Amino acid sequence: MTKYLREIGPSDGESQAIAWDFPRPMRSSDLMGRWFAVRGDRAVVWLEHLGVKNIWAVHLAVNPKYRRRAWPFLKAWNELREMVTESLTEPGLLIVVRGSEAIEPYLERLGFEDSEVENGFWYIEVG
Repeated sequence: MTKYLREIGPSDGESQAIAWDFPRPMRSSDLMGRWFAVRGDRAVVWLEHLGVKNIWAVHLAVNPKYRRRAWPFLKAWNELREMVTESLTEPGLLIVVRGSEAIEPYLERLGFEDSEVENGFWYIEVG
């Protein structure tokens, strides 16, 4: 267990994400990902493998009580990046799809780069 993250099972994470109105239905690739509770019950974050070696989408569902601030995710970010990096044998990418309004303002500060394509994504190299 880390300071901010606790690994949880996909079914537990999915039920929290749905209860907190995650904006799309869960896919099988979501449920095959790695899921983490962030600072207790403040958020869940999960890594969805995109079918391309060492590329994962990062998803976040925030408890409505904490939605005004993205800090539950941001404080856990370094731990998440370290955990992914430790599990890699080659460099990879983490991406956040554009439209994640709660965290987009902070992504550049976290080291993400904007892909600058229409309906694109933010990305960061890991490993």
